[in-house]
Amino acid sequence: MCGIAGYIGQSREGQWGETYAILRELYIAMEHRGKDATGFAAMTEPLDNPSRQSVVMGKQPLIATKYVKTDPDWNSLSRHRCSMVIQHVRAATHGSPNNPDNNHPFKSDDGSLYLAHNGIVGNDVDLLDQFSLRRRSECDSDVLLQIVEQAKTPAEGLTTCLREVRGSMAVAVMDSSRGVIYLVCNSGRPLWFCRLRDKRRAFFASTCSILLSALDKVLGRDRQWLGSIYPLAHGYVHVATVDGKFVALTTQAARYMDGD
Repeated sequence: MCGIAGYIGQSREGQWGETYAILRELYIAMEHRGKDATGFAAMTEPLDNPSRQSVVMGKQPLIATKYVKTDPDWNSLSRHRCSMVIQHVRAATHGSPNNPDNNHPFKSDDGSLYLAHNGIVGNDVDLLDQFSLRRRSECDSDVLLQIVEQAKTPAEGLTTCLREVRGSMAVAVMDSSRGVIYLVCNSGRPLWFCRLRDKRRAFFASTCSILLSALDKVLGRDRQWLGSIYPLAHGYVHVATVDGKFVALTTQAARYMDGD
């Protein structure tokens, strides 16, 4: 069992400190789901120059509570507003966490896609052969990103993953070139999405309790901040945009969920 969480949105000036605190609490709330490694990828957007975006990524074989205190890449985010963040805590099943290549998130060869996975790909060896892929790590999850990389679009690649993977899967993919986060789960793993009442910020996590624990800690237990919270439907590719749209895609059509 692993855990994934993250954020997408537009924090107002003076609001990033609060958003960063929520992300920190998300790590702490989901630490029990994976204690072998902790990692993240984030799209930074400096307050003084929003157009000067860059991706910061880090991962270490540490428990989350230690990671948030000591990792310099993670701590640097406190000084850099972000529009997208994906987070992961790992319970290692394939590959030693002491080798960073085996830990999440995984990065595409062109540096535009970052993937975090909760679950087990039971047929990763078959998929490597089926799609003529090369093994880049000992971790079964890396095959998911390679399938996504091969596809015309990340949404098509994740649809293929939903169809072909035998095993459990909840996935977050940060697309730095398109400025969106893709969220996918099958019946083997849950994934929850929460939009704040300000309609500018949204968070996701493996469980509802992880989300509410982190948000309550920072924003208050009265939950006046809550806009909506719900589990994602299995078998859909969900696309969250920085400007607040949320789309659930099927192979044939798309429908807006909780859109403005």
